[in-house]
Amino acid sequence: MRNGLVWLAAALLLAAASTAAAEDLTLEKAIELALQQNQSLKQANYQAEASNWTFARSLSGWLPHVTYDETWSRVDPSTYNMEKKAAKLQALPGTSPEPVYQANLSKSISVAQPIFNGLGEWVAIDSAYINRSAAHWTDEDARLQTILNVKEAYFNALKTHALAEVSRESLTMSQEALRLYRGRYTVGQAMQSDVLRYEAQVAAAEGALIAADNNFALAKMALATLLGGPVEAEFTLPPIDLEVSAADLQNAETASLAGVKTPLPIRAHPAVKAADTANDLATQQLAGAVGKLLPRINFTYNYNWATDASVKPDGQTSWIMGVGVQIPLFQSGGAISGIGEQAKLQKATAEGVEQFERTFLQRAHTAQLNLASAQLRVVAARKEVVSAKADLDIIMRRAELGMQTILDVLDSQVAWLQSQSDLIGSVGDFRSAMAEWDYV
Repeated sequence: MRNGLVWLAAALLLAAASTAAAEDLTLEKAIELALQQNQSLKQANYQAEASNWTFARSLSGWLPHVTYDETWSRVDPSTYNMEKKAAKLQALPGTSPEPVYQANLSKSISVAQPIFNGLGEWVAIDSAYINRSAAHWTDEDARLQTILNVKEAYFNALKTHALAEVSRESLTMSQEALRLYRGRYTVGQAMQSDVLRYEAQVAAAEGALIAADNNFALAKMALATLLGGPVEAEFTLPPIDLEVSAADLQNAETASLAGVKTPLPIRAHPAVKAADTANDLATQQLAGAVGKLLPRINFTYNYNWATDASVKPDGQTSWIMGVGVQIPLFQSGGAISGIGEQAKLQKATAEGVEQFERTFLQRAHTAQLNLASAQLRVVAARKEVVSAKADLDIIMRRAELGMQTILDVLDSQVAWLQSQSDLIGSVGDFRSAMAEWDYV
């Protein structure tokens, strides 16, 4: 029922673009949908929940094992008659022979209580506990990774959408200029080469617009997949916010100084903690290999009763209670070989964990450097837009006075549109870099 309601909400949200008053898909809504419906995250959730049951099952190793056994049997008439005769012959004078039943019903209850089995129960419980911790750390990392993926996909969708609008504006500008110079050419105020240049510009702008629209469509499909909805889902996006706040820029500058005097605290990250559990698990496996050389001690109790064909326990009863001890003396070198194997595997696991931590630390420093450079690109792109717009205004005024050529105008228009694209790209890259830094 809950999943049905979530899907209904997701469908209403993703189909909002079909109405005139469609609500924009904000980043917060996108993250909320992904945390509820993303398939990778749900898989990690289920695995974490399954690890709880695995740990609970491992505790049964210390609990007593109780079994009930019931057997019904019937002997053939010839054997039955022979047993009756034998019972009469064995009976003392003046006494009744022991009863002999052709149908027999025997029942027993057995109880086994583990006491010590070469560290087996302890290794099983501790290993299950470690696996449960690893599953929950992996689940937490999957949640953070899902948020990161949604942020990157969302910012990429905003960026490609804005770039498509710039390409559309570029095409409109080129088409208007082509119309203008065709009119001038008609009245002899422009050369044919001017018209040809703008025809080429229009063709290039049309191709750029198609590519930009395709990129935007692919970005929307990637985002819809992360949200857990249909790949073809339609939704509206708000315009990209090109005004990066001073607080975000300050946070980026602060991040660029992190880890200078002290190492980056990556060991607190769920991904690193999940990797660390592999080393703990390998240590437990080594302990289990050593335990194969240790004795096994178990308490057993068995109660039996035999009856005739009726359920009433009117036959013989007996019980047995004892403590069993098994001491391994010689196992053809298997236990010693197992210890050596697990010792080397434990060392290999420790090296693998250290390699993962170093790789993750490198990823953290890479995110740090990318964020610092993205911050500088945003500042530079802002200045580039202001400069390109001022140059375009000057060139257009001079062109109206006949003091600039058509090539100058074309170059200034291209430079201005390119500066807009650079700003859009730098802002999108900055927000993606900030999302990556937040993750690590």
